[in-house]
Amino acid sequence: MNHAQHTILFITGLIAAAGCSSSNTVTGSSNMLPGGMGVVGSVPTDTLVGSTLSITYHVTDANGVALQGALVRWDLVSGVGALSADSARTDASGNAAVVWTLDTTAGPNRMEARTGLLQGLLLTVDGNPDRPATVHLSSDTLSFNVVGDTLRLTTRVKDRYGNTIETPGVVWSSANTAVATVDSAGRVVSRAAGQTLVTATADTASSSAVVIVQ
Repeated sequence: MNHAQHTILFITGLIAAAGCSSSNTVTGSSNMLPGGMGVVGSVPTDTLVGSTLSITYHVTDANGVALQGALVRWDLVSGVGALSADSARTDASGNAAVVWTLDTTAGPNRMEARTGLLQGLLLTVDGNPDRPATVHLSSDTLSFNVVGDTLRLTTRVKDRYGNTIETPGVVWSSANTAVATVDSAGRVVSRAAGQTLVTATADTASSSAVVIVQ
């Protein structure tokens, strides 16, 4: 799967020192409060559910100089994932890193980073279903009384976390095409009296239905 990438631009702005809490105190030759913050490198806009992302934030002062000792706080806005820490102070390069584990339920995950009085920096990553783990057929038995009749089977494919996969790429097959055939849409056609298995396969997961032709 190819995932689109984006780079977060720096949010900049001058911050007045008056009225700021001591928790925002920073060290370094500039001895100033955070004036800008951005993400180092790129972050995927979508990836598999449950993925782990290592994200580094870079903090500068109002003059664009890397700021050591700035407190960066992280919060999950949506998605029941996990963060390796609630906060961290920037190192000598002005960087603070966090590991973000995405929710195992498919959907958007949002994390916000804050430092000083700057506006929060929001990241959104969509969690896509993992590879197929189970295939459920609409029926486990098909019975035909007349040769040449058609019945259709449908599937529900889910990943290991129970997320439904909308386009799983199901491949259909019949163990005995002399008895019944099946097309790419799951339509089964009886061909002759007998019994066979029709199987739906998605990746390494599969499920079969018994086909009986009287």
